[in-house]
Amino acid sequence: MNTLLLRLCAALAPLPLLLAVPLQDGGEPAQEVVWDQAELEQLAQRIQGEIEQLRGQAFQQPVAVQVASREELIDYMKRRTEESDPPEKIAADERIAKLLAMIPPDMDLLATAYDLLEEQVAGFYDPPSKTFYLMETMPKGFAGPILAHELVHALDDQLYDLDTRMKELADHSDRLQAYRFVVEGSGTSGGNLWTMQNMDQVDLSGYQEMMDAQNASLAAAPSWLWKPLLGAYLQGAAFLTRTDSVLAGQTQQASNDD
Repeated sequence: MNTLLLRLCAALAPLPLLLAVPLQDGGEPAQEVVWDQAELEQLAQRIQGEIEQLRGQAFQQPVAVQVASREELIDYMKRRTEESDPPEKIAADERIAKLLAMIPPDMDLLATAYDLLEEQVAGFYDPPSKTFYLMETMPKGFAGPILAHELVHALDDQLYDLDTRMKELADHSDRLQAYRFVVEGSGTSGGNLWTMQNMDQVDLSGYQEMMDAQNASLAAAPSWLWKPLLGAYLQGAAFLTRTDSVLAGQTQQASNDD
């Protein structure tokens, strides 16, 4: 099944918000970012309160926040993948993709997925440790929407134990994908609503450059990897807002009803 990247994101998050950080030649950040731990904690605490107001549901405990390097992200992806997907399952996914001519015969599918996520991930929430990690290269002007998106995932995890449910569905690709759409739809809806209500706190300078970089990395990857992922963001939010419109799903409040 074409759900490898979706499962990798399930191991990473619930799904991280996909925003690329523009890099200069040589791989250095386009702007220097120095995060202070106390500053990050203060920002996260404030946004947690605002997410509670948006959702009408309360966090059971504060969400720990930390800054992470790209090396830490890669190590985390690999560790969580080893926990959730045995090598034979990953090999079977790759064989299926190649037999269907969805990827080149010489492509290492797992390595390609890692490369794509490394370029896209701005932060990730780790359910076992109940901690959100913000990438150290993320500009401060964009941190609010990322925190809002991931803190919605953190709230859902505290209320519904997302990690346990995903493990229960690990052997059922279609069910796991459907559940992932619900999880990601919640994060997308809540994060977008927070952003629309707090645009004065978001620095949009360089936004187009960031989107261009994100789109370029997606275009270079096989659709086998990125289509299920984008579907989770777009269709998941539409499903939770009870609309057939992808655009409306990005800007409306998801229902808390069963």
